[in-house]
Amino acid sequence: MGRSVAPVPLAAVLSSIGRPVRVRVDIPELLPELCEFLEGRGYELGERGDDDVEVTIAEGPRDFRAAVTLLADLDVWQAKRSWAHARLDPDGEYPVAR
Repeated sequence: MGRSVAPVPLAAVLSSIGRPVRVRVDIPELLPELCEFLEGRGYELGERGDDDVEVTIAEGPRDFRAAVTLLADLDVWQAKRSWAHARLDPDGEYPVAR
């Protein structure tokens, strides 16, 4: 049976605009691959942990679009790996469901 992941409240994502947010993976070995994907999409990456990385959502006139685009890009990454999950963790309080 597949893994379920609770949705991240959009308000939490939007409140993260202009500051780093955490992106977590449920399989730590996939973090380098996810980082490469996000860097290729133009995201600025910061501190990396064992299963997470900081991603900065840019500030500017398209704040909402930038936040939604990051969520969409995570969906694209996951679509190619149906057995793995990556999720936005804006305040470090939404662990990956297993």
